[in-house]
Amino acid sequence: MRKKGEKGGGGCPACVKVYCGRGLLLLCDTFLSSSLPPSLSSFLPSFFLSFHPSFFLPFLFPFLPSILPSSLPFLLLPLPTPPPPRHFPGYVECILPVNVRPTHVSISYLQKSELTNRLQIIYPGTLIRNFTVCYSVLHSGFSSPSQLIQSIEMNRILGAEHFVVYNYSISPAVDQILQRYQQDGLVTVVPWPVPTWEVQYYGQMAAVNDCGYRNRNISRYVVVVDTDEFIIPRKNLNWMELLDSISAEEYGVSAFMHRAKQLGKGPKTIGSFEFRSSLFAVSTTPIWSELPSQFHFSEEEKNNIQQFNLFTLSQFWRSEEIYPPQIRSKYIIRPELVYIMGIHFVHSFVGNVSAVTVDVNSALVHHYRTLRYGNVKDTSIIKFKNRLYPRLIQQCQRFPSIFTF
Repeated sequence: MRKKGEKGGGGCPACVKVYCGRGLLLLCDTFLSSSLPPSLSSFLPSFFLSFHPSFFLPFLFPFLPSILPSSLPFLLLPLPTPPPPRHFPGYVECILPVNVRPTHVSISYLQKSELTNRLQIIYPGTLIRNFTVCYSVLHSGFSSPSQLIQSIEMNRILGAEHFVVYNYSISPAVDQILQRYQQDGLVTVVPWPVPTWEVQYYGQMAAVNDCGYRNRNISRYVVVVDTDEFIIPRKNLNWMELLDSISAEEYGVSAFMHRAKQLGKGPKTIGSFEFRSSLFAVSTTPIWSELPSQFHFSEEEKNNIQQFNLFTLSQFWRSEEIYPPQIRSKYIIRPELVYIMGIHFVHSFVGNVSAVTVDVNSALVHHYRTLRYGNVKDTSIIKFKNRLYPRLIQQCQRFPSIFTF
């Protein structure tokens, strides 16, 4: 570890590197403009990278001639992940003058390299959607087209308006489906070619944080789930109704404020709703007679459900265990209030913000896994059958090379 103020080597010879407990501080003072005011503020761009000690960060300011880059101080900080073999994900915290409003940000190994990876900075404005779903990294040749369609269509019923997928490795069938959804404007696919033998679990911490930040100031809420996980309201028909009912019944505020009183701490803004999870068995043959009498399936519906493995409409048995909070849990956030996201819960918030765990009587994460059996019958998702089934069949019919009727 270098001492404070010690000069470091690498691709930024004019920088003074200061190693601290949380990360690496780079002060590229030779690139600072002498006209910049002394008062500085922090800015966090919406991208993540593997840690490297030799980056410099140019900002593009609209008032500079020919959009010339200007380098400024910044922090490289690690995301909270288990120690990987070589690389770990981190984030960049940039230091900006309070009266400067850059338009783009870029990062490079070399001080004079061409800026080929410019990212536009998105400032607060009019939100364009209420719910965006962030999926974890698809990997190992992900080859479950039926699961993907069920996830997208069920979440659309619940309120999702857009989906972000991180593609490390998928099958041709899944690729075909994603391309069609991209054409529909519903899905953004982010290529994710990380070196799996050198990072922890396909860099999923970097992916989930990237998704949260790329939807900040765009989406009111961001939903973090996998394609085999569904946040199912027990009493409501969509997520917005669910959040409204939670705030009204438990916290006495509107869904757009979400303030809860913490004893002795004053009011806190709630930036994350965490949902507990239970495993649903998907290896069993449906026993239709177990369904409540008000839910009717025709013989054609039963055959299609089994043929296309529509497990959301055929698997009603789950484990008795409901996992404790933050164990296999999933969450819905207000992205502008979140600083560092995790896989199962938020690690850090902006300011006086906290998370709440939603009662299992209000909502539960249905996590469909290969289990020998489940011992608790749970038919709460079947209330969506009349809306979900025709959507699933319609989508399957769009891909005759994958689903044969």
